[in-house]
Amino acid sequence: MTANGFRASSKYEKAKVALEKASKGHEMQASPWDAAKHMESAAALAQKLSIWNEVADFYRKASELYDECARAQPASDALGKAAR
Repeated sequence: MTANGFRASSKYEKAKVALEKASKGHEMQASPWDAAKHMESAAALAQKLSIWNEVADFYRKASELYDECARAQPASDALGKAAR
């Protein structure tokens, strides 16, 4: 099952893990934009699950990935979300 499938069936923890893995896979394939998008989605699910240390870590990682592909605004937005 995919992350979207887990999310649709309210299995948020499994969806979060699937998104983390998808992000790592995109990172290994040198696709930082896609990796960042998945990491932001994982952060949103961690927030829904109230896993606050992961929320900050995931948004920070998403910001670093956006920075890799020279996207300053999304990188800044991700850091802003981490600060909340």
